Amino acid sequence: MKKIILAFVLFASVAVSAQRRVSPGFRGGLSLSDLTDIDGNRRADFYVGAFAAIKLTRWYTLQPEINYARQGERVTFYDNFDPNVQPIKDTWDLDYVGITVNNKFNPVGGLNLMVGPYLDFLVNHGSYVAPRNDVDTGLTMGVGYTFKNGIGLEARYKIGLVDVFTDYSDDWDDDYYDLFIVNNAFQLGVTYTFDLSKAK
Repeated sequence: MKKIILAFVLFASVAVSAQRRVSPGFRGGLSLSDLTDIDGNRRADFYVGAFAAIKLTRWYTLQPEINYARQGERVTFYDNFDPNVQPIKDTWDLDYVGITVNNKFNPVGGLNLMVGPYLDFLVNHGSYVAPRNDVDTGLTMGVGYTFKNGIGLEARYKIGLVDVFTDYSDDWDDDYYDLFIVNNAFQLGVTYTFDLSKAK
């Protein structure tokens, strides 16, 4: 956790020393997540984060972020041998803190298109199935709009590239051993960007 914060601070400090326009801000909203190849429903929860928007050109902004996201899935297990048995339902909680290096392109007005890699670290899991990896990495992409008062709206999609769960126990069907289970999440929320030039 300390390494994540230190890396974020160092990244922002380098940008400031380069005398670029840096605008800090916050983001937060609804997270709708699930896991690929697992039967269930999306987990609805929240995400929050902070960022430093480094405007390098009129149309391009580099935006390193530190985020906390509650992800996972509401899973459902069925008894294939007895259809009369009620399915078992559980919530697999996977909560992450991580860094996103967001590339924002501003084609016109307050509209922005976003894409960039992320590196997440697992800080909590509530599932009886232990995760394979405590680290997740992948890509995030989305679209947003920032108004002149600093308030913005955003919609993002996150897709993991790492198998996050361990092998299933021996009493499970052998077909499950070959699954490649990655995080998959939609984020819908608001942002606020501070205009530090007004404070001078």
